[in-house]
Amino acid sequence: MAVVTDDSTVVVSGSSPAWSETASPSVSVAESQSCLVGSLVGVRHACAVAPLTDDHADAAGSVVWEAELVAIIAEAENLKHALAGLQARATDELRQARTAAAGPGRRAQDQAIQSVAAEVGLARRVSPWWGGQYVAAGGVRCSV
Repeated sequence: MAVVTDDSTVVVSGSSPAWSETASPSVSVAESQSCLVGSLVGVRHACAVAPLTDDHADAAGSVVWEAELVAIIAEAENLKHALAGLQARATDELRQARTAAAGPGRRAQDQAIQSVAAEVGLARRVSPWWGGQYVAAGGVRCSV
């Protein structure tokens, strides 16, 4: 997990046991979710403050540095795809939980889905209509 301290120092430690592959079965879902959110915030902060260039580098090290920059670009792309999958799964879980709590009526189900669409839109900083598109797409992706 990456953590940014008050003086903008980035500290990176191993993955949290709450959501790693070797997680203890005694860890609750809430603890796991909280740890995941904390880790994502840490990564976001680390990305914001990480230096990408060295003003004092010589020309001999530039090829190695450029290869590292390409690796950063590739890993950022992989992370972006993983996060999109995480968003889709979380959106579908929220939709399922809300529709289950709404009851069996068609109107109650529709209102629950509209509510989720609005919240997803707010969370993703888009309109409720786009939030509804993500709710629908999340259900399709997660059911395959």
